[in-house]
Amino acid sequence: MAVDNNNLPIPLEHLCGDGEWVSALKQAQEIPLAVLERIKDDASKAFFSIQSNGPFQPYSKIKQLPSEPFVKFVERLTRTIELQVTKEGAQEQILEEMALTNANKQCKATILSLPLEQCQP
Repeated sequence: MAVDNNNLPIPLEHLCGDGEWVSALKQAQEIPLAVLERIKDDASKAFFSIQSNGPFQPYSKIKQLPSEPFVKFVERLTRTIELQVTKEGAQEQILEEMALTNANKQCKATILSLPLEQCQP
């Protein structure tokens, strides 16, 4: 069981921000950083394990609609990739590839007309 900075067990109310821990500042101040990191990691895993109510659609099948703004398409694609790909570095790479591959004709032509320049990190 996790303990707070006073070496007392952390009750569920404390973790949930209920009762005397309704203030986020007080709640966080009394929980050790290692416990907060664990909570963050577990919450992230739980969030990304949630399955949508609708039918499963692989990210590779998400296509930009003819009149859909490119930003809206990328937002839909990003949400799906975040749910299906757990490796963070891979998410960005897949997003770049799928955004170009599945963009509509007009956006694809615009993207391909851009000069190829190497970004300096």
